[in-house]
Amino acid sequence: MRTRTRVICALIAPLSANAVLAKTAPASPGSTSAKLAAMEKQLSALRGQVRKMKRAGGGTWLDRQRAKDIQAIVENVMHDARRRQQYLSNTLQAGYDNGFYISSANKAFELVTNGYLQFRYTFASDRVQNPGIYGAHVPKSGNVNGFGFRRARLILSGHAFTPDLTFSISGDFGGTFSNHGNFQILDTFMAYKFTNAINARVGSFIVPFSYVEYVSAGLEFPDFPIDENPFDPVRSLGASMFGDLVPNKVSYEVNVNDGANANTLGRASDLGGALDNRLAFYARMQWAGAGKIADFNDEPDLQNHQHFVWMLGAGAGYESQNSTASAFPSPQTSLILAGLSNSPAGPGYAAPYTVNGGVYRATVDFHAKYRGVALTATGYFQDYNDQLPSGATTDAFRRAYGTSSLYELGYDVGAGYFIVPHRWEVVGRFAQLLTQGRGPQADQYELGLNYYLYGENAKIQAAVSYLPSGAPYTSPSVDSAINTQDIIGQVQFQLKF
Repeated sequence: MRTRTRVICALIAPLSANAVLAKTAPASPGSTSAKLAAMEKQLSALRGQVRKMKRAGGGTWLDRQRAKDIQAIVENVMHDARRRQQYLSNTLQAGYDNGFYISSANKAFELVTNGYLQFRYTFASDRVQNPGIYGAHVPKSGNVNGFGFRRARLILSGHAFTPDLTFSISGDFGGTFSNHGNFQILDTFMAYKFTNAINARVGSFIVPFSYVEYVSAGLEFPDFPIDENPFDPVRSLGASMFGDLVPNKVSYEVNVNDGANANTLGRASDLGGALDNRLAFYARMQWAGAGKIADFNDEPDLQNHQHFVWMLGAGAGYESQNSTASAFPSPQTSLILAGLSNSPAGPGYAAPYTVNGGVYRATVDFHAKYRGVALTATGYFQDYNDQLPSGATTDAFRRAYGTSSLYELGYDVGAGYFIVPHRWEVVGRFAQLLTQGRGPQADQYELGLNYYLYGENAKIQAAVSYLPSGAPYTSPSVDSAINTQDIIGQVQFQLKF
């Protein structure tokens, strides 16, 4: 009996030792695979020994129950080893693919980190066009220059639980041209994909209207043309439905929001009652007649298309606002119209006007690319209908312009050509802003030269703008000053990852 016990212990001992080693061995795929192979060899040898002992002892020394016990031990060891190998394969994955990412092995969760920097040097020579119109507010003539961040953004995006539930959290740490260097929330939203044609999004994001807002990292010039600013709603808090009606050929987005430039507003309780409670409505469609919508994720023809591609886009919007002192819960002042100009009192320009009433907007844009040549043309329209405060017979707008309704037009055309494919590009652009019945209000002539180190991810841009007629507003894009003739030079380095 003791001999049989010693034999069984001798058989069990190596298996028990392997079980302990499997639990304490370093968790690496290589060691686990090697251990599995070693244990399988031991199991095969063990079975051979059992058969020999059965033949030698006539099968009487080892009963069926003890054989089952040994088999159970072996199976437990094998199960534990396989379980550990499964855990080792279920690790986080990380790397870079259009951003630094971390994802679970089953792809249910993913976090992507992107950065976006634009550092710029600007030189501007300004000369006042109409001295005396502004009284104490006459702008000074002279030269100015300096450095600044146009954009300095950090973007966290990804999906949670399923690739269909996506999110983005982003902000701008620079933005000296738009928010005076203060941190500002930008595209921060949640979205869910039902089908390719139906997606929903809520939060803060770009209002679906102007094409250039979608490609701000892929412009052929350091910044937007001068005619774009008066019409652009930029970002807001709201909800959208969007998708591809025809995959990569026809896309759309419909949106309801708190009004232009309202992405930093919040609840009334957070802002002492300053809640913009008049909803705005916008929509945009894009149709790639030749090629794909993805061909126009930037302005230049970096891909050097060997076949002619083109896309047509259009947008429309309406928003109403009450900026009177009696507005409930408080005056809304997020919608400001720049460029309303040439009041009847003289040849000068009025300051940007805070809307009290409704604005209708529309835009159309066309884009084409072929063998290093890129063409773009955009038109804008908006009509403002002034609303009188309760009990009033006139207001500042009607006194300044002699009318209750006024429209503005803007358009720009641009072209770029790669003199060295994928590297050196020369660009040119003309833009004009007009106000109803008052002739040309602002002209912009611009020439530039771009060098692409790593496509849109790293590039250097240089451009010179000439505004001969005196801009009707101060442009945060090209740094023109209201009522001045400007020559403006910009050199900008962009890093995007």
